[in-house]
Parts: sequence; structure tokens; C-alpha cells
Amino acid sequence: MPLKSWDLLSKTEIILRNEPDWPWLPLQRHGQGVQSLSVIFLFQAFVEHLLSELYEPESTPVLALEEPETHLHPQAARTLWSHVSKLPGQKIITTHSPYFVQHVPFRDLRLVRLTANGTEVRWLPARFSVQVPHIAALDPVVAGTGGLLTYDRVSQTLTVGGKLEEPLYRTLLTCYGTHGNRAVIHGVLRDLRDKSLLYMPDDELHALETFARRIRGEIFFARRWMIVEGQAEYLLVHGLARGLGYDLDEHGVAVIDAMNNGNPETFAALARALGIPWLAVVDGDPAGLGYVQAIGRRDFDVAFVASRCRTLPAGNLEQQLLAEGLEPELRTTLQALGHADALTMDRPTLERCLDKNKTRYAANLAVRIAAEPALAQRMPQAFRDAIVDSPETSFDHSSGDDL
Repeated sequence: MPLKSWDLLSKTEIILRNEPDWPWLPLQRHGQGVQSLSVIFLFQAFVEHLLSELYEPESTPVLALEEPETHLHPQAARTLWSHVSKLPGQKIITTHSPYFVQHVPFRDLRLVRLTANGTEVRWLPARFSVQVPHIAALDPVVAGTGGLLTYDRVSQTLTVGGKLEEPLYRTLLTCYGTHGNRAVIHGVLRDLRDKSLLYMPDDELHALETFARRIRGEIFFARRWMIVEGQAEYLLVHGLARGLGYDLDEHGVAVIDAMNNGNPETFAALARALGIPWLAVVDGDPAGLGYVQAIGRRDFDVAFVASRCRTLPAGNLEQQLLAEGLEPELRTTLQALGHADALTMDRPTLERCLDKNKTRYAANLAVRIAAEPALAQRMPQAFRDAIVDSPETSFDHSSGDDL
């Protein structure tokens, strides 16, 4: 028998039996999914039984896994995260699985993309730091922020745990107003303020954890986002894209029905933090205009908001479709859905009926749009423009997404 644990381990073959009445088989004879899971459990056993013997007592394990969800069905891939998260030490995992990502906390994710400037890594930090020299005037400012600002004298690091609001930023500039190196320090503080604009509050992330779990895996792997209000718009945009000959999946575009998963402003801010180009198409009614204003209040430039947010000029979705001359198609769609009086009801009644059957008529109409290019060309201009605009100019094309 080998005297050392490592020698023993190197001469060991893993034998596994899935069920009591099944035969024992070497691990390499099992499927890839079982092999992937076995690696995780072997690592756990190694940490629990051999780490302290082979290394120093204070050693911390690091586990790197490349796409451990391979060959696992969706439910198993989702469950995999709960096993990985319980492992001790640092875990570094790459994945292309939206199912695995669904349960990973937002702040634990790192989005890796290949851009024109090279590989770019984005995430959602909870705090932002810069190095500035200590001065006496800084102490009362930090103390008066209730923990928002902290300062480490040893490393000369100033940290903000959230967004650095303009008044506080101006106060910090004033602190260094007479400093001999104030020009450089002011530039560093400006960089801190700009970086802090990317901050996503915990309550918003918690809401996305709760409401957006269905789509969050998909959207993190997308190259671009199109934000719409609801499920009806989601269905129509997908049908319209097919009718226009523009495959959204092929171009890496994720359509987000924001009102079913949070709100448009949160997704706009999240896209900015992660460096994902986006466009939004919302109703031109008071609610839709309110969404545009809410996006603007997230510290986006006015011109930027105007270029990224499109509104339906006639009002809500139903009003816009009727204004585009699609009344005959909408009436026949409602008739096919079982509304016998759809061809004769007056216009106000028609609008109310469409609103009450929003998702149903949209699903039916989307199928027709996808199959009839001529009908696709009659759909609202705002949707068509958002789909066919040049990807390089409208969305800042990037590729090679990974997590």
C-alpha cells in the first residue's frame, strides 16, 4: 500500500453504481453528465479529507470548472449551482448555460466579451474605490455619510458603497481644492463618480432575482437587448423580425418584456453596467412616456435617451396598430379567437376588446406577420426601425459572450 495519500489517490479508480440493483461501473463508462457531477463531489471529498494533510492548515482550495453543466438536462443544470455554491474555497466557473446562471447571484457573475478593443469583463460591483492622499478635511466628510464613504489610511483608498451623488462629489472636490496635486486628484474623484453611476442597488437586483429569473439566463448571453413593455410586444417583435428576414437569435438580440420582469429603467441601467447595447420601444401614452422619463433619471444623457428610446406616436399598442391601417387584420384575428361580433363592433369597443385579449391577439397576429412579409412592412415604424437599424451603429456590435 502507498504510504502517502497522494500516491494512493493517483492509483485509485472511481467506481460508481447509480442504483442498488445496477452493476458497478468505472467512472469513465458513465455518461458525461455523471462524470461532471463526480468531479465536483470528488473535489468536495478532497477538501474534507486530504487538503489539511497535503497542504498547510490555512490553505484555501480553488476550483476551476469549464462548463460543468455539459450533458445535464435543464433541471439538473439549475440544481448544479446549489451544489457548487456549498463547496468551500474559491470557485471559478465558465458556462454557456442559461439554466445554470438563473440561480447565481447577480454580483457573483462576470460577463466576458470579445470586443474591438480586446477581451472585456463586466460585473455589478457593490462598491467602487480610488486612491487619494489623506487630508484632515476628508475625515468629517467620510464620517458624515453614514457609511456610504470609507477611507483606509494605510492604502489611501477611498471607497463609495453605492452611487456618489453630485453634492457629495462636489464636497470631495472642495476638500482638495487647495491641494498641490488637486488637478490629478480631481480627475481621480471624477472617475470615482463616473464609475459609481454604474451601481445597481441591492433592492433592484433582488427584484430581478425574483421576477426576471425566467429570462435572466438568456439575456446575459445576448449581444444586444431590445426592451419592450409587455408580452404582446414581445410576441409581435419576434414575429415581425421573422417577417422582415432578420433572425433575432442569429444576431444575438434578446427581447425583454420589461413589465413582466421588472421595469424598463432597471433593464436600461443593468445594460449600462454590463456594457450591453440596448434599444427600447414603448407606448406613446402617459405610461410609456413615464418610462422614458424614468430612464432619463438614471443619469443617462438626454441625447442618448432620445437615440435609444422609441415611442409609438399614436398612443398605446392597439391605437398604433389601428392607426397603421391594420383594423381589418385585427378584426379577423378577434373573430378567429371566438368574438363573433368582431367584424361589426364599433371602434371604441374594438379597442377595449383588443386590450382585454392583448396576448391572444398578439400571438395570432405574430404568426401571420412572420409568414407574410407584406404584412410585416405595415407594422409600426418604431418596431421596424428598432429591428432593421444597422447593428454597428445602433447596437455597437460585439461577440463572444461568456460567463
